[in-house]
This record gives sequence, C-alpha cells and structure tokens, in this order.
Amino acid sequence: GRNAEYLSGEDPVLGAVLASKYVETFHAHGIMTVAKHYGFNQQETRRNTYDALVDAEAKELYYTPYKGAIAAGCLAVMCAYNKLNGHHACASDELLVSDLRERMAFKGFVVSDWAAAHQYHAGLDVAMPGSAVDDSGDPRGWYSAERLDVLDEASLD
Repeated sequence: GRNAEYLSGEDPVLGAVLASKYVETFHAHGIMTVAKHYGFNQQETRRNTYDALVDAEAKELYYTPYKGAIAAGCLAVMCAYNKLNGHHACASDELLVSDLRERMAFKGFVVSDWAAAHQYHAGLDVAMPGSAVDDSGDPRGWYSAERLDVLDEASLD
C-alpha cells in the first residue's frame, strides 16, 4: 500500500506536526518540498481507477497533514492517480481549486504524479510524462503552439 510513504500512517494530527517540521527542515537546507499523493490515495490496488467517495468530515481528517505542510511553506503538491467523488485527482475542481487553493490557501504549484494527468485542467501546473494527455500520439506534444492555440483561455485562468 501507499501508507509506507506517509510520515505518520493514519494519524492526521501527528502528520501535520511531522509534515510542518519536515518542510521547515528541508527548506532550511535549501531543498524544495512536495507534498504527495493528493488526494485520498491510500492504496496501490487499482490506484488508477478507484474512486474515493468522501464527505466534508473525511476531508477535515485527511487534509490536516497537508495544511501543516502548506502552513510551513511547502512549495508544491503532487496530485494522485485515483478519482475523488467521480473526478480524477489531477483534473478535480473540488480537490485542486475549492479545497487546495481556496480552503487551504495553497500558493505553490501542482504537479501530477507520473502518468496521472487525464485531461487539461487549470488547477494542474505541471503534468509529468506518461499522462494520457501526453500519450495522444500527437508528435507535436502536449504544449505545442498548435494545441495551445485551441485551448479555451477561460479554462487556463
């Protein structure tokens, strides 16, 4: 499972304390930090297809360590493979805009996990290679002038 990658297992309060100290310590040594795997990505089995159906109460518990990292100045958040309430994490207004940017006041950048971006999304700043949008077979690539010219400007703001 993914829990071996987490600082505190499933304890959100301990996670917030450890995450903030982790971020502060790395930044003191000039090393950038990335909080991952946002959000609700606790399993490897079917990690690309499962849909975490969560409510506000579950979010309050789950977001606590992320809030600690953000308060300490974490510079980036990596979105995960799974879906949250029907939408892929790297293309979720709920996760990336409402919760991360607005509720948690995150000012850094969002990067997808490898092959985790399924579509263009204004809340996603960097898509790692292998994503569905990157594997379209288009030799011009995701960020070619031709492909960017057809994007709706409003979706990028």
